[in-house]
Amino acid sequence: MALDFPTPTTVGQVFTQGSLTYTWDGTKWKSAGGAQSDVDALSLTTPQTIDSDKSIATNKNAGMMGPIVALNSGVIVTINANSILTLLR
Repeated sequence: MALDFPTPTTVGQVFTQGSLTYTWDGTKWKSAGGAQSDVDALSLTTPQTIDSDKSIATNKNAGMMGPIVALNSGVIVTINANSILTLLR
């Protein structure tokens, strides 16, 4: 799922898209927990282990990065129609 973050206005602002929730800490959007990513103006961080099912929406692109990206047992990543998942090492 591609995230379309709003321009933050206040510290503590909450942004939710689908099942993902982020909070603005004054510098960057921080995930509210789980295997989500943290985003700021310089970088995107992703977990080394994905611990819950993920679905890339139709007509969206997504990426995962790092020398290690593992899925916990039973986790399913669904790539919907006309979507691409790019793995960067």
